[in-house]
Amino acid sequence: MNTLPPSPRCPTQLRVQRARRIGVLRTMADAHFINADRATEYANGCNATNNPDGAASWQRMSGHYRQEAETFRQEADKLERLQ
Repeated sequence: MNTLPPSPRCPTQLRVQRARRIGVLRTMADAHFINADRATEYANGCNATNNPDGAASWQRMSGHYRQEAETFRQEADKLERLQ
């Protein structure tokens, strides 16, 4: 039988859970921003070697990483406002 863990009832537990979640979200956002910068560097390398298809591909991936990072950061900001 599958049962869900009991939800925390203590306000302190809720704050601790939120703080952990905020930390995870911020870490994931940072990692995505780093990957976005790396993808942008690859795109610049492709441009330098006259490879426009490769540059476009890396630029799209960079944009996707940045979009995900912004989503994580916004969710962390929302949770911080609840603290």
